[in-house]
Amino acid sequence: MKKLLWSLKKRVYLLNKTPRRSERLGAKWILDPSDWLQLRLLINKPFEKDQLAYFEMVCEKLKVTKFFDCGANFGLYSILVSKKFPHISTYAFEPVSHTREYLKNNIFLNSLQKQITIYPYALSDKSMRAEIMIDQHALGISSLSPDEKRNYNQKEEIELKMFDQEFNLKNDTLAFKIDVEGHEMSTIAGMKNTFANNNCFIQIETRPDNYTAVKNFFESLGYSKVNEITEDLYFCNYSFHLTSRIS
Repeated sequence: MKKLLWSLKKRVYLLNKTPRRSERLGAKWILDPSDWLQLRLLINKPFEKDQLAYFEMVCEKLKVTKFFDCGANFGLYSILVSKKFPHISTYAFEPVSHTREYLKNNIFLNSLQKQITIYPYALSDKSMRAEIMIDQHALGISSLSPDEKRNYNQKEEIELKMFDQEFNLKNDTLAFKIDVEGHEMSTIAGMKNTFANNNCFIQIETRPDNYTAVKNFFESLGYSKVNEITEDLYFCNYSFHLTSRIS
């Protein structure tokens, strides 16, 4: 029944692809039906439900003070985490200009301008400019390391920066969501000092061909893999105990 309802809602929204204001998951959004993920939110079809629940549970348990959303898209994680934890400062990285406009609008709608800071660049292991490939119907899969199976129909020149050169953080409790569509090894290489000098909890979406390299990278810094949900790996560099575990 749910699948039929989602299908019917999808067809209705696709009749008029004008972005619209909606309330979903306890937050306010400007959502574009022509984007597959935003359409999914519009029709109330769950997306990364387990990942979000686990991420928020660990942030609460560890008393995280700063959240870095690397590949923020239209702000799903940035906004939901910020609304749930008003004490957490959120840093949202989104290099694609069109996507960043949705992020800005959604932050404004939820009155989170003081809590969420937007950074208009991507993270990598060197500072430079590069072309990012974009699928205008799935902005969340924009990639500096394109997947041959994807249908990219646009590109944009963006700025790349090293996280460790932009932020000097020590002895803090940090959370990271890293979703960079295949560019994960270059991204985390530029964050090595931060991971080494802070208590960190990390959710990182990992392509199969990068799985071992990502795991070895974090283990070399003293991190343990604490969970795995579909393509997302979770690492932490100090012990904690959860009363419940989502997997």
